[in-house]
Amino acid sequence: MLASEAVVMNLSEPLLNQGYAIHTDNWYSSPTLFRLLLDNKTYALGTVRKHRKNMPAAVVSKKLTAGEVVHQSSNNILCLKWQDKKDILEHVTLPQYPSRGRPSLGPSPLRLQTKNWAHFVMKIPPTATKANPTKRCFVCTQKKVRSETVWQCEKCEIPLHIPTCFRDYHTKLNF
Repeated sequence: MLASEAVVMNLSEPLLNQGYAIHTDNWYSSPTLFRLLLDNKTYALGTVRKHRKNMPAAVVSKKLTAGEVVHQSSNNILCLKWQDKKDILEHVTLPQYPSRGRPSLGPSPLRLQTKNWAHFVMKIPPTATKANPTKRCFVCTQKKVRSETVWQCEKCEIPLHIPTCFRDYHTKLNF
């Protein structure tokens, strides 16, 4: 176990097996750490360095242009890479929810349902009149803040700032 992985495991010991999620930066993140955490019913999200052991070569070696995204998942660990000013690599552990009982009758937006969790960012596509278009961020607009962004959700096509508004929109019912 790497020293950085040991630090995370030691600090998170009281939180293991309780369904918590841990956010890490690229110094701590690794596929091995995320597997250990997932095996202990603890979820994780974080940027990761491309030279870490067990990184999927198909994702790491893929050349991207600005706004492009590539991803691969294995055993409930999703690795994704997108191109901003530079390549960004991220690992996410995905929870498995048992499907039992009857479905909820209450309104649950599609964006919050687990079957729709594979949301990725992309640049807003150019139009005939604008090479680099911007749109008002949906979350900021709901908060009555006027703010423009060049990013949108690839699946929802909703303009959102990354990472905060993007995360809030896809994880919270009321943001």
